[in-house]
Amino acid sequence: MKSLYRTILLWFVLLLAVSGALMMFASPMFLFRLSGKGGPVERMNMVFLGQAREALGRGELDAYLRGLEAQLPARYFLLDDNGRDLVTGADRSLLLRMASRGIWVPRKNGLLLRMFSKDGYHLLSMIRPDGGVEGGAPYALLLALSTAVLCWLFAARLAAPVRALARTMERFGRGDLEARSTIARKDEIGDLARSFNQMAERIASLMAAERRLLQEISHELQSPLARLAVAAKLTRTAEDRETAAARVQKEVERMSAMVAALLDLARAEGDSGARRRERLRLDELLREIVADCEWEAGEHGCTVRATLAEVSVDGDEELLRRALENVLRNAVRHSPEHGEVEVLLRVVGSEAEVVVRDHGPGVPAEALEKIFAPFYRIGEAGTGLGLSLARRAVMLHQGRIAAENAAPGLRVRIWLHTS
Repeated sequence: MKSLYRTILLWFVLLLAVSGALMMFASPMFLFRLSGKGGPVERMNMVFLGQAREALGRGELDAYLRGLEAQLPARYFLLDDNGRDLVTGADRSLLLRMASRGIWVPRKNGLLLRMFSKDGYHLLSMIRPDGGVEGGAPYALLLALSTAVLCWLFAARLAAPVRALARTMERFGRGDLEARSTIARKDEIGDLARSFNQMAERIASLMAAERRLLQEISHELQSPLARLAVAAKLTRTAEDRETAAARVQKEVERMSAMVAALLDLARAEGDSGARRRERLRLDELLREIVADCEWEAGEHGCTVRATLAEVSVDGDEELLRRALENVLRNAVRHSPEHGEVEVLLRVVGSEAEVVVRDHGPGVPAEALEKIFAPFYRIGEAGTGLGLSLARRAVMLHQGRIAAENAAPGLRVRIWLHTS
């Protein structure tokens, strides 16, 4: 994965490399250092040495050397083996010894001294003070401009996605819950954008669940609240106050069950980040649920028979428990007296299949899909939320749920991935 730290580091390394290269080319010393043994500058100066010897023979040495100095940023001297200047006769033996040892001369006299020798003649070249660093001003300007351009490119590359993410966050903060970042970088900025998208998804999901919960509660509580108001009035005016109080208690219990189921429903689909995924034994979970439902089945005068294969799945244990329990209790509730509720767990390919069947009246064919919708009821029994909660819990596990008439009874099938 790319790293913003590494990106910044590479940009600065590139900046230093470009700056160093331009500084080298800006210095005349680089050109002289480039003239190593056999290099192009050495070959050029050996040509100058030959031409200077010819000019010496014609008595034109001074004019020739001044011509070289007019074209190149250096001073030139032609010396003999004793260091005598063949133009002025001055003793330049010290310069000759310094050049032979590769010693730099002080800046007031020059920056670098080079010697090119052949057949007892020595051509000395020394950078002129007025042709040294001062002559590198255009290169210094180029260096400054290059540095500015590189810094601008780096700043633009770093700031552009941050600004785009800030605009997306501003839209989301103003209420556009569909606002998402499109940044596809693979560094820390990309990680930040993906984290924001995940956060936005969770917030949007929670708010949608909250709105749906409020709408469903306000709709479904209207009828029991109206009946509760009538029953409460009867407790003050009716002669049979015990019956009216029982009616009040029944409506309160029904509303409590409805609110609890609605909260479970909203929690199941709302905060996906709060769900825990773990490897669990589905057969052991079903065995516990069957044991819990056997008492309720006894109250209804029916029995529960389970055939469970050993199966493991990945999922949220509490969410799966509520889903399977709702399906099984729904079957017990609709099972006739002395009937039997069958629970089967088996492996089909790469899926675990849970089958729950009762022997009750079943449901109309057109209602087989509707029974999984919130608040859909056949008759007045229940809150109409149990199978809806089961379906949403199964879907959150990337599974499937379906119902079919078994003639007699209803058969509900659940499929969950085993790996």
